[in-house]
Amino acid sequence: MEDLPNRHRNHEIETLSERFLNNCIPLGWVLNPFKIDYGTDFNCEIARDNKVTGKNFTIQLKGKENESNNKTIKIKLKKTTINRWLNKLEPTMVVAYIVEENEAFWMWFENTTVDLTLKNESYVISVPRFNRLSKTNWENVSQYVEEIFSKRNLLYDIPKIDDENEIAWKSFFEHKYEKALSYFYDLIKQNPKDTSILEAIALSEYQLFNYQKALISINKALDIEYQDNFALNKASILTEQGFINNDNYRILEAIELYEEILLSGYSSYQLFYNYGSALTKINEYEKSINYFEQAIKINPNKSEVWNNLGNSYMNIGQHKLEMECYDNALLITPDMPETLFSKGSSLFRYFGEIDEGLALMLQASEKSSRHEIDNPYVFFWISEAYLSKNDFKNATDWNAKGLSFFSMDDYLKNQKQKIEQKKITTNS
Repeated sequence: MEDLPNRHRNHEIETLSERFLNNCIPLGWVLNPFKIDYGTDFNCEIARDNKVTGKNFTIQLKGKENESNNKTIKIKLKKTTINRWLNKLEPTMVVAYIVEENEAFWMWFENTTVDLTLKNESYVISVPRFNRLSKTNWENVSQYVEEIFSKRNLLYDIPKIDDENEIAWKSFFEHKYEKALSYFYDLIKQNPKDTSILEAIALSEYQLFNYQKALISINKALDIEYQDNFALNKASILTEQGFINNDNYRILEAIELYEEILLSGYSSYQLFYNYGSALTKINEYEKSINYFEQAIKINPNKSEVWNNLGNSYMNIGQHKLEMECYDNALLITPDMPETLFSKGSSLFRYFGEIDEGLALMLQASEKSSRHEIDNPYVFFWISEAYLSKNDFKNATDWNAKGLSFFSMDDYLKNQKQKIEQKKITTNS
């Protein structure tokens, strides 16, 4: 008999799994396989009335010959895969196909399905048997995906997408805010009472650091109807506007809004995180810790809250807890610039680890240019680290960069004199 390659059973199971999935997906929905698999097998685009809506979700498909557990199917996932899922806008559906049963079972992978602050390289999750793929209500799936898109974009409600506004919302969901704004401003002229468009304009301007324009649009939305989410977005805008303009009145106005929202009974991760962040802007660090911890209880897998909690501990002198928070943030998002800088500056300032701290701060400055907008202390502390090594050239260069963006900053101005004085003393 001719010697030919054998088809491995795992390949057959994979083929059977894909066939079953294709037969279950609604006709008209678009199921696209990924040519390069980084822990996601398919992207599924939802269609309504024969139109692809732009709403989509990803699918991770696992096939097994059999499963003895009569309640759940155990699936092993790499931490790197999970990190990737949580960084995506669209939700991920985990599907487990059992060959012997000719049935698949599924679950949504939520933000809190696993705790990424555990130092695991992989996690085992349990897919419940009550979610049978062949019996799935796909309308419920569609609604869930729409809600996720709205929540992750901080929208009050699910936008109604039609031919007229499709490009605007597609650009918004893809985080192409400048492009989205050009369409949203045209749309709002046609319907000035559309609060969903006003909210989207406010959030787009906020993402582009245009806080006054963002405030104008969210105020218009609130004048038309009060919604807690509108008020929460307004408070977030006021917080950032107050901080960048050194205007504590704005920040106190934001804090008052957060307190009103809390009293109304509204509760969310964003509320606790943003309220805690606002408190840090007026040096209420101990009080902020309580709200950051409440945010973590809701979702422990947000690197930004761990970073800000670490900053609060730093400001009250709890440096061991500070470092634990930074490490948790970096377990979730290893390249997060804010945390790299915070950890690096603290290693230099409080632990005497100059070289390690400087390396992290420089790494942070390469990964983001946000400090050029509102954080002169990035320039200050990098310059200070170089100065501690008597590297006057780099100390001077970083100080000069900072002053080019923040010419009136007293710390940078005083540092410039300090560098010159130390240079003279060292060389004399």
